Amino acid sequence: NIGQVYENTFQFERAVDFYEQSLDIVEDLGEKEEEAVIHEKIGNIHLEQNNLGKAIESYEKSLEIDKELDREDNVAATLNNIGSVYYNLGKFDDAKDYYEQSLDVTKKIGDKKQISIALNNIGNISYDGNKFKKAIGYYKQSIEIKEDIDYKRGVAASLHNIGNAYKGLRDYNQALDYYKRSNNV
Repeated sequence: NIGQVYENTFQFERAVDFYEQSLDIVEDLGEKEEEAVIHEKIGNIHLEQNNLGKAIESYEKSLEIDKELDREDNVAATLNNIGSVYYNLGKFDDAKDYYEQSLDVTKKIGDKKQISIALNNIGNISYDGNKFKKAIGYYKQSIEIKEDIDYKRGVAASLHNIGNAYKGLRDYNQALDYYKRSNNV
């Protein structure tokens, strides 16, 4: 909990210190679920600080434990996080592979929010490859699910992404329309 307080106040080094202390304790106690959670939290901090190698390392430890415990929802989220690290590294093929793995798991368990996030992230890969129409397709699929579960923040982000894609297509009227729609969510 102390680590969480430091993380919430953007004191990331102190947060990691406390998470690592907690990790030692849960490992000694054999608390595998909590161990996976802490590795995930440490990975999130490393991602936030752009320590991408350390982020992957922490996420992979979390992923291994969650797979062992059959915690599919956590597996899906961690696969998505690993994809985000590869995306930040500019390794788009690896990122897409992890996003698609996350999508497969989330479809299997029916986690609509994670499905929508994975679709949006796959859209980002298409966008960065200048495949704007393909990106729009993924973003629209994502929005449909986000609207169904009333995930307004996610809807706004995907609408903005569609605006960016239309801007890439030099369809400025459509881009402006989607930017406005994003602001009005």
